Amino acid sequence: MFHISIIESIHPKALEYIDQHPEFSYEVIEDIDEKNLQTKIKDTDAIAIVTSKLSAKILENCKKLKIVSRHGVGFDNVDLDTLNKKNIPLTITIKANALTVAEHVFAMMFYFNKNLYAFDKSVRENKWDKLKKIDNNIIAINSELYNKSIFIIGFGRIGKELSIRCQAFKMDILIFDPFINDEDAAKYKVKKINNIDEGLSIADYVSVHVPLTNETQNLININNLKKMKSNAFIINTSRGGIINETDLNFVLKEKIIAGAGLDVLLDEPPKSDNPLIKNPKVILSTLWLFVTVNYMFCDIFTLFHSESLKQLMTGEMGGMKITQVFLLGFAILMEIVMVMIVLSRFLPYKSNRILNIIIGLIMTFVQGSTLFTADNTLHYIFFSFVEISTTIFIVYYAWNWKEK
Repeated sequence: MFHISIIESIHPKALEYIDQHPEFSYEVIEDIDEKNLQTKIKDTDAIAIVTSKLSAKILENCKKLKIVSRHGVGFDNVDLDTLNKKNIPLTITIKANALTVAEHVFAMMFYFNKNLYAFDKSVRENKWDKLKKIDNNIIAINSELYNKSIFIIGFGRIGKELSIRCQAFKMDILIFDPFINDEDAAKYKVKKINNIDEGLSIADYVSVHVPLTNETQNLININNLKKMKSNAFIINTSRGGIINETDLNFVLKEKIIAGAGLDVLLDEPPKSDNPLIKNPKVILSTLWLFVTVNYMFCDIFTLFHSESLKQLMTGEMGGMKITQVFLLGFAILMEIVMVMIVLSRFLPYKSNRILNIIIGLIMTFVQGSTLFTADNTLHYIFFSFVEISTTIFIVYYAWNWKEK
């Protein structure tokens, strides 16, 4: 019997189709860990794969493998060198998702064109009368795709489907694809551009539709992103890695381009340090948590210092009387810092940014002033240095925080 290893779930109808052929057996493997796959599929005849990786180690361990089928269009998740060495064919589903992806690109263009996020946000925040001012960069509510230009990089099935839909909106369609001749371009009523930089400098929208290969890795980078218009948007629904994410983050942050729509990232799921998805609210909240822990440990260490403990027992510390009013003031300061852990997570951008700057400055001043009130222990000076450095950074980070 011919056995098929299906890595990750596929549509139930596909499994029903296999069930109709008794000469085939199959197993759906959900655990895509490399070591698990090496064991599970070593005796399989065929592999059906979606997005998980088929490494050289996995493929080398398959002694009976006759074919690999990729449930999708791209094949950058399969080690082609090993397949070639073992003379194993790879098939792809060339028509899969072409219509869906083309429509997805349009959804992103509408999202940008109509500025849906900003308007939705303004209504939810009860700013109905300030729709045209929110975020200081509202696109006119009647902005249209009509007569806008789009630059399609890669004119395969998805690129062609996208161009057909763009024609309905009477958009000016530019394409870049070295495998498309002028006759094919004329057939689809598009203008072929022989240089990516030229297309990027002209277009209002750029949509990427090329496979991820050694040649297309970082195809879109700082050098050509800077050539885009300041009101232009770039959309990537092909593969992460084609657009350099560090460079893209820079041009977005510096407002060199208007925005980016990403359906794919270099690492999926994305790493927490990905510059495109880092959440300033999470960072600020974490910094306040760090400050709070430092305050607590500084006080705990003080209890282990005999001279400091003696002073505390007398009701006086560093020339200051430890009264109920003093302790209340200290408690309020500590509570403010702890509350900032929560508020930094949930407050809206404007009030969040201002509050972080104000509280950061206050805590920097308070902690700094304590260093001049008495003879401080070495551990107190050390913790104070860490705390002051952190609150100064909080002020700096909040000051430079720009809402996307």
